[in-house]
Amino acid sequence: MAIDAKWAAIIAKKYFEETKTTTYFLFETSKVTKEDDLWVVNCDVKNIFE
Repeated sequence: MAIDAKWAAIIAKKYFEETKTTTYFLFETSKVTKEDDLWVVNCDVKNIFE
């Protein structure tokens, strides 16, 4: 199955949600690139209480 940048970002967000240590956070995808067959998703994750 081929995925696009949107799905790559959604997968990264779901992974963070499953492994996070804080309940309240802002997740923003800042950059998505494709290198050969791999997607590289750069995300900013911030604790909203900091």
